Amino acid sequence: MVYTYFINKQLLPYMDEYLELGDLGLGSIKPIDNYLMEHYKTINNNFSKTHNSYCVSNNCANCNALIGNHYVVDDPHDIFDDWMNGDLDKYIVEKIPFEKLNIREEDFADLEYNIVHVC
Repeated sequence: MVYTYFINKQLLPYMDEYLELGDLGLGSIKPIDNYLMEHYKTINNNFSKTHNSYCVSNNCANCNALIGNHYVVDDPHDIFDDWMNGDLDKYIVEKIPFEKLNIREEDFADLEYNIVHVC
């Protein structure tokens, strides 16, 4: 199993109409990362030679090899089609209420690089 999270749709009501979120997933929001590392043994803070730094990412459940911080699907178009059709339920392992995560406004401060200005 490879895990990540999708919160873009939950954040849309709070976004300015001229802003769009880029990809958010493992390593984007610390309270969500911390929750996942506590509850899923295959998610850890690992050193990545690719990034030359530590990052929250997936490990193999059998050998603990670093997999990365992106989801894996046979054909990426499948998940995008499902996303557009609102049919992500088959990919969802757990829906975590924001209140359970103790997310604060400061936790979004580092997301500026994920915001795209739409002209």
